[in-house]
Amino acid sequence: MLDEDLLAKMSSLQLFGRDQKTAHHEAGHALVALQKDTGRTVSYASVIPKGMYGGIVAMLEAYEDINQTDIQANHDIMMYLAGGVAEQICGFSKETILNNLDSGFLDLLDSNNLSIDLTFARERARYLIKNKNKLNENEIDFEVDCILKKAYIETIEYLQQNKSQLIFIADLLLQEGILSGKELSQRLHDNNRS
Repeated sequence: MLDEDLLAKMSSLQLFGRDQKTAHHEAGHALVALQKDTGRTVSYASVIPKGMYGGIVAMLEAYEDINQTDIQANHDIMMYLAGGVAEQICGFSKETILNNLDSGFLDLLDSNNLSIDLTFARERARYLIKNKNKLNENEIDFEVDCILKKAYIETIEYLQQNKSQLIFIADLLLQEGILSGKELSQRLHDNNRS
């Protein structure tokens, strides 16, 4: 559970307006989806609210249409976690996040209206457990939590190392509202060359 100090620090996430927070969130998903091999292709990224979502990164392929490797599934988990992690990185230092990892940063993701992202990440983590039929539900949940924690740390590291690209994508989304995966990839490539 989250402690009092962590709750106070979380309030700093409100530094951004709703649109900027959404842009960072969707930029996190988009950056990982574009640069890590998930076995799927980004269709588009948007910060235009739709239904209950403030934005979306849509993928072309559904899971039943692909056969993901374990590495691709791990990258997919990172992609699902990257939205909430991007919000955290833009509000906290990497050290604050890692030092409080056991204090509930996954709880923060869950409590920050990101439960759908965590649900998908948990599904992919279950996919990675090879001996599910030999485990009870508590053991499966433990394995899922271990996979998520490892992916969470990898996502923090990756987005921290690529923070300038994360901010570039967020700024693009704020300017354009919606970009195709191809256009986003090209503009990111052009920005990296300059």
